[in-house]
Amino acid sequence: MGYAVWLPAAKHGGAKKANGKRQAYAFAPEQLTGERLHLQLCCAKNDSPADIERRRPPSFYFDIRLKPDGIRIGRCELHLAEDASVDIIGNIGYSIGRRHRGRHYAAEAAALLIELARGLGMRRLLITCGPDNQPSRRTIERLGGSFLDELTYGVLPRHRGRKKLRYVIDL
Repeated sequence: MGYAVWLPAAKHGGAKKANGKRQAYAFAPEQLTGERLHLQLCCAKNDSPADIERRRPPSFYFDIRLKPDGIRIGRCELHLAEDASVDIIGNIGYSIGRRHRGRHYAAEAAALLIELARGLGMRRLLITCGPDNQPSRRTIERLGGSFLDELTYGVLPRHRGRKKLRYVIDL
């Protein structure tokens, strides 16, 4: 089975009319399988036209589970936008539990998300991390990410001056 999210029809084929607006759907399978782990789809967010109007990117969220026992070791997500809505969060995010770090599980999970993005017709992915997050930087570089720039952001006073390193992967 799987989940579906709404996408702007201008970027994807298979458009349908909903409330007079052209929309398309993107589907993700319930599970993506890698060599040492599998991603279990747990939810899709922003799967309605109202969410698109709020400029929240359509997203799929996965649990990262080890094979063969299915122990959950982290989470990852794929944000399907190719616009400013992913400038800070990026298209791919991941988090691995402390006990399981240092084994390249994040890279394997992200590689599965990259293949899903390619299959959904995305042409370019943006992946971000904090400047001090050396493990994430190495993961992004292992995936073939090319450094794009450093972004300073923050509207609220407690967030002003925060920085993100942005990397690009062309699909």
